[in-house]
Amino acid sequence: MNPDENKLDPELQRWMNTSPIDQRTVVVRVAYSQDPDEAADSLTTLGMSVSSSGKGVIVAASSSESIEQASHMPWISRIDFPQQLHMKSRLPRTEL
Repeated sequence: MNPDENKLDPELQRWMNTSPIDQRTVVVRVAYSQDPDEAADSLTTLGMSVSSSGKGVIVAASSSESIEQASHMPWISRIDFPQQLHMKSRLPRTEL
């Protein structure tokens, strides 16, 4: 087992095994001490298309090959699919 496999969400790993050519949006969690611009540049070099970056997190579109390469970087702690927001809490409350 590859020691970097635990950086990848299991659902993301399944997607990588079944759709290696497609691109998906991923959330890359990086060490908080890592400079966001340098991290984004490094991921762009790997072939990721960075949408946004900030302290501790980068959102990018990527192929499975780029995700695999990124998972080996020591300053990356986790790579996940974006989480869907639960919009139910934003609905107006009504009184009964």
